[in-house]
Amino acid sequence: HFYAYQDGKAVGFIYFDPIYRNNEIISYVPNISRANADFRQGIFYTLMAHAMDVFKAEGVPHLDLGLIPLSLDPATEHQESRLLKRIMHGLYEKGNFLYNFKGLEFTKSRFRGDNFKTYCCHRRSLPALEFLAMFKLTRLL
Repeated sequence: HFYAYQDGKAVGFIYFDPIYRNNEIISYVPNISRANADFRQGIFYTLMAHAMDVFKAEGVPHLDLGLIPLSLDPATEHQESRLLKRIMHGLYEKGNFLYNFKGLEFTKSRFRGDNFKTYCCHRRSLPALEFLAMFKLTRLL
């Protein structure tokens, strides 16, 4: 946990979860971060930079910034559902009022890390019931 204070007042925090391999911490991933609405923008970057320095001093080899929902490769691979990919691109472009897709991608891009593709498998070309369940779990619906 990393906290930022100004004049004794909390202005922001980031909680990290460890990632293990063979019972050793190989990385951390930020789980939750918040900033005081009265504090000017940018505390997240300051806290992240400090956390990265601490993790590096501890010998942690990586920092995982987590997934960026709907940040999709523009090229469609042969095994991908073209219809689903078009819908997801449209949701990324027009659905920022539901979730801050673009803001999250911009924030993570500032750290200039390596991007890795993550795949999700489903049985149908349009997994509508699975998406409905996911939206209910995340309280979008």
